[in-house]
Amino acid sequence: MGETTPRTTTQDDHFANILAEFSKTFGSPSSKYPTVRCISRTALIRELVEIRDRLSHPGTRHISGQALLEFLLRSGLVHRVSHIDSADNQSPAQFFSIGLNGSTSELNPIELLQAMVSQGIVCYFTAVQFHNLSTQIPTHHHIARITKTSSRPRKAPSISPIHRIPSTGAPKKRNRLGRQQFLYHGIPYYITNRESTRVPGIQKRYYTDKTVFSITTYEQTLLDTLDRPLSCGGPSVVFEAWENAAGELDQKRILDHLRTIKDQRLTRRVGFMLHDHLQHKLNTDLRRYLYRIRSQHSKDQAAAMISLLPGYEFSHPNHGWGLEVP
Repeated sequence: MGETTPRTTTQDDHFANILAEFSKTFGSPSSKYPTVRCISRTALIRELVEIRDRLSHPGTRHISGQALLEFLLRSGLVHRVSHIDSADNQSPAQFFSIGLNGSTSELNPIELLQAMVSQGIVCYFTAVQFHNLSTQIPTHHHIARITKTSSRPRKAPSISPIHRIPSTGAPKKRNRLGRQQFLYHGIPYYITNRESTRVPGIQKRYYTDKTVFSITTYEQTLLDTLDRPLSCGGPSVVFEAWENAAGELDQKRILDHLRTIKDQRLTRRVGFMLHDHLQHKLNTDLRRYLYRIRSQHSKDQAAAMISLLPGYEFSHPNHGWGLEVP
């Protein structure tokens, strides 16, 4: 009986080993990949090269990241996401859905955002929609990178006489939504930077068993509508959000967030919305805090009036809160 010739490891064997490691890495969400539903081309190739190098099989280092990606495409484990268009002055954006059924199912904006910035925080109009604060469909989506708080005082938004706008609530031209990355089904996706002390309300939520994402809390999202109304959809969305939230509001959490943010202008805006506009019944602690800030402002004779919604001009003064309101 002749001897059996030892089997030679082939490139297909190397691919199979890499495929097994890939399936393990993207089997469930992790701190590195909070969503395993989709991934950017850059992150995917980087991970494939890391897997290749980690396995350290002889002869595998010559296999390029692009070759590994093409193998995954042929295997049907990843699929190019269609309907993505590049933003102006941006390199073409490429994302891949992960899984055997990935080619036939649409991605939720939250999945794409978390794939775009794995450690980012979903916020603004996207968070308004997630928390069911508005019936309006988002015209843009945001994810934030959290940065350290700047030592420089935050400049108050103002309206230059050159750019003053009618009291219709139309936004000024200088308002910016952030850095647009791409469009998906014609909707722009943005990355923005936010200081940590201005976003105390962050929570983790499960979208599916494939996606765990970070998002601003219900109350933080409401505060954001008064701080960045354009990013949250504009005045109509802001007022709808506060009216919808009246019965669900956690007043203790609102107070905790305001104490952390320490922005008297934002506190005055909250005071007007809850006390004057909604005539909401306030608990003792929140009422005392809001009234104290209002009293401090009233004693400052030199204090200028500010708009209820930064970046928008309204014509009716509310001297109690020092605001221009609709």
